[in-house]
Amino acid sequence: MLFGVEGLQVTDAQAGPDGTVEVWAVTDCPAAAACPDCGTVSARRHDTVLARPRDVRRGGDRVAVWWVKCRWKCDEEACCRKTFTEWLPQVPPRCRITARLREQAGAEVSDRGITPAEAARHAGISWPVAHEAFAAAGPVLEQAPGPVAHLGIDEHRRGRPRWERDGETGEYVLLADRWHTCFFDLSGEQALLGQVEGRTADDTAYWLAGASPAWRDAVRVVAIDMCSIYACAVRRMLPGAQIAWTCSTSSTWPSR
Repeated sequence: MLFGVEGLQVTDAQAGPDGTVEVWAVTDCPAAAACPDCGTVSARRHDTVLARPRDVRRGGDRVAVWWVKCRWKCDEEACCRKTFTEWLPQVPPRCRITARLREQAGAEVSDRGITPAEAARHAGISWPVAHEAFAAAGPVLEQAPGPVAHLGIDEHRRGRPRWERDGETGEYVLLADRWHTCFFDLSGEQALLGQVEGRTADDTAYWLAGASPAWRDAVRVVAIDMCSIYACAVRRMLPGAQIAWTCSTSSTWPSR
């Protein structure tokens, strides 16, 4: 009851040498023997495996879960899956992190306002997992951004790029760019207005195109660094705005 994962029965719990709480549990849910593909509940046990899903802390102490579960044979002849291991709503198939740990990491970011990196360090998970949990929480703005007189545009690096090899061409395709373009309200109280993946002129123009014509017409000054890419997007989407160049070192820049 203290462990609180429905479908798991704790058989032993003890403190490890480093203060980690070690919890041993077995499956206590008949539905866990249902094939994740066809849903058929199996009655033929194939093997026993040991899983170690990551879970939330107990106070300030880490919790190490040792889940002794069964591997079953699917009894449905038409099913392509021959064997499968037990699974629960808190620990879905092929998942090594409990659902409540993901939810906690996402809530830490959305409710407390900490960074995904800090939430990941506290939860003992990776940055992408914490960020995906935050995105899954569905945080949305209560209202659309208001008019902005002084707009700031700058790049921001988030994690690493993700690639996938194309099965037909053999070439690598970019799935997620590590660079984002961010938009700020420099003279008002709205701070970060939004961001878009990528840092090309088209990426920047795409975000600006999503705003209403009245919002774009209200922008009088756009502050950017010495970047011709952002300047191109501003001239394309905000022709009435003046560009304010920002630079920390002296350099030569062609006139507009």
